[in-house]
Amino acid sequence: MSQLLLLPALGFAVASLWPMPPVLAAGLMIIAACPGGAMSNLLTHLARGDTALSISLTAVISGLSVVTLPLVVGFSLPYFMGTKAPQLSLLGTIFGLSFMTLVPVSLGMAVRACVPVLP
Repeated sequence: MSQLLLLPALGFAVASLWPMPPVLAAGLMIIAACPGGAMSNLLTHLARGDTALSISLTAVISGLSVVTLPLVVGFSLPYFMGTKAPQLSLLGTIFGLSFMTLVPVSLGMAVRACVPVLP
């Protein structure tokens, strides 16, 4: 919940309170809304933590970010950039992120199912 709600809220507070150009504020919101779990998985593994739990949480956050990222960015661009904000198709962005996320994972799962042990 912290990564989906708290981080974008904190990014919004910083971008609103700190004087910065609108483009930089919108960029901060994009970064705050992006999932960042790949490095946490590695650090969890190196620290001998529960790597399976870390990977599961990363998968859930990545799946949810397909919807939350376009929502946060769709709100942030017009808020900070006003009329200079580029047009963002909410459904088009959700579809594009879903495609980029689901196709590689589906292909990997299909290869793993067909060839359990690669030569």
